[in-house]
Amino acid sequence: MISRRKFLTHSSLALTGLAAFPIKVIASNSQDLWTENSRPLMGTLVSIAISNDQEFYNNDINQKIIDRTFSYIERVISKISCWSDSSDTGQLNSSRQLIAPSPELYSLLESSLKIKSFTNNSFSPTNGGLVKLWREAKTASSLPTKAEIIHKLNSAKNTTINLTTNQVTITGEGSLEFGGIGKGFIADCAAYFLRNQGVKYARVACSGDLRFIGDTSWIVDIQNPFGSGIIGSIELSGDLAVSTSGNYETAWSVNGKTYHHLLDLNSGYPSDQLCSVTTIAPNCTLADGLATAFFSMPPNQAISLSSQLSSVSVLALDQSGKVFHSPNLKFLSAWKV
Repeated sequence: MISRRKFLTHSSLALTGLAAFPIKVIASNSQDLWTENSRPLMGTLVSIAISNDQEFYNNDINQKIIDRTFSYIERVISKISCWSDSSDTGQLNSSRQLIAPSPELYSLLESSLKIKSFTNNSFSPTNGGLVKLWREAKTASSLPTKAEIIHKLNSAKNTTINLTTNQVTITGEGSLEFGGIGKGFIADCAAYFLRNQGVKYARVACSGDLRFIGDTSWIVDIQNPFGSGIIGSIELSGDLAVSTSGNYETAWSVNGKTYHHLLDLNSGYPSDQLCSVTTIAPNCTLADGLATAFFSMPPNQAISLSSQLSSVSVLALDQSGKVFHSPNLKFLSAWKV
């Protein structure tokens, strides 16, 4: 364990038109020996910060490692992107079959299907049609019809994925959509690459998804979903991940009612259970997928379900501002909303 110091404040990193980081991170380190860089990717600002023990620190070498890491995750994004017709995902959505999928797409699909099963379909990688429907509604500041929602919802529910290392086949009308898990997966890919480069300490941030590397402590401040500032802090240790889903970043209003992008896959409408949920897990793919699923559940159900998984914790705020959390979370301040 290395001693504590204040390290990074993400609230100042937002770019116009990009999603801001909804949490602040403080890492433990006795020296100002961190190298950091950020780039706009996947509609948000992706930030990578790395460090080594003082006797091994070299800022120029670290910057080159970060540059190589960005090049690597950009290649991964080109394979799994739902926005590109030429990506593995785009080809699969179009042809419904893909021979020899890339290892990255295989891994992402495998994780997605496991989370779908564990959460009883509260998370699904085949709800692309429903997501697109609501995305278009937001652009037009309107609402989809009930018939459109039911059709897209049933399409997602009735779509199956047959996955092997040699072939992927989609049966049904649903299309792949990784918006609820993709950023966490990219953070894990970056962490894997950094580890292979010999990096000892790192923090990868993709919007509300954070992946940590290193035998140190990390203090995470959770943004107030009802306004500015934070509502409290939690302390974490070691290699792990944090993902926060909230209804306050991409909301729009129709006839005085507010809607957002986090959909309840039981109803097909934006979820009204919570306003924010943070999940802590051993990896960011799991944390991101679970945060997406837990957002549409009653908070006690999300906490109960998370307790079935080793090293997974949840912190949730309902619409009234009441805080629910797993009993093993270590709080550093009182929660104020």
